[in-house]
Amino acid sequence: MPKTIAIVTYVREWILDDISKAIYYALSQSGYSVFFHSPNDNHPPSYDYFFHIHYLHAAYYKSSVNIYFVTHVASPNAVDKLLHLAQLSNVFFVTMSRQTAHAIAPLVGNSRVLSLSPSAYWRGPNLSSNQTSRRNSLTPTYLIASNYYSDTRKRPSDLVLAIRIFNALGWRGVIYGQDWPDSITKGPYNLLVDPTTFKYDTYISYMTAATCLLYLGWDEGSMSVLDAVQLDLPVIATSQGFHLDLPLPLGSLLVNDRQSLVYSIKSFALNSTHSLYSSLSELLRAIDCRADAIPSSSIRPRRLHPFDRFLLHVSFIPHVLRVYQLCYTCRIYLGYSLRKLRSAVKLFFD
Repeated sequence: MPKTIAIVTYVREWILDDISKAIYYALSQSGYSVFFHSPNDNHPPSYDYFFHIHYLHAAYYKSSVNIYFVTHVASPNAVDKLLHLAQLSNVFFVTMSRQTAHAIAPLVGNSRVLSLSPSAYWRGPNLSSNQTSRRNSLTPTYLIASNYYSDTRKRPSDLVLAIRIFNALGWRGVIYGQDWPDSITKGPYNLLVDPTTFKYDTYISYMTAATCLLYLGWDEGSMSVLDAVQLDLPVIATSQGFHLDLPLPLGSLLVNDRQSLVYSIKSFALNSTHSLYSSLSELLRAIDCRADAIPSSSIRPRRLHPFDRFLLHVSFIPHVLRVYQLCYTCRIYLGYSLRKLRSAVKLFFD
């Protein structure tokens, strides 16, 4: 009799909802009996496993094995949740990358952490013969397949910098996403902005026509990067999360900071196989843009106050965990020392 697995979803209309469906399909194809389970059901049937998507809001079912899907750990509340779950029995944690697995292992125990590559369940795009290959495109094009987010984890200022550099090098940009500000969409950039609701066929058509994919978010990783890998589309992406575990296409570059971002874009543009242009006017415009490239003074990272720099550093998972562990250790040690001191004072006066 096949094992039964209940996939518990806590968030709808988000990438985790798509991931839960992909995991459901992959498990079903592997011969398991898989079901979707609502967290609002107070009397769930008996399953062998509960696979919780989105651990922050996850419940716990004592009579079954609980598997918690851990993406980025970006706040003290997330660390507290992991510490709480780690005290329970029949609990395991699955990460999307080895980087996150190494980071949470000291909190929950090495033996309870497993890392699963997204390629194990994420179904890549299937190209049909009538889809246009990017190799037929004469104009070098970078693609941003993401909505605009103002939080620092998505690094909007770095995206704007990248757009400016690509524009200065004579490249054309495509943004397939919503909520981008007018300063970008109506700015002096050679951009095609498509803010329509996401459609898979449209997304794939942009992918296959692009020269490279650009993704600069500092989080667990982007599924668009995984799709690009399966399409053999080079990427310029952040050096973190499951990006580090993927066999990236030839020419791909991973960046750590703004300096490496500037270098990577310029290096990729010079080494790109798409050096042909569709007209002489485009060629001349590209030459003019390269001659008037962005001055180096405008692409230096801004100077941060030491406290702002501290906040910036703790926004990334290893630093969050290290700072939290340091505070936790100091709190325990301080409490222990005070207890010893009180005992000594009491003993002295007695």
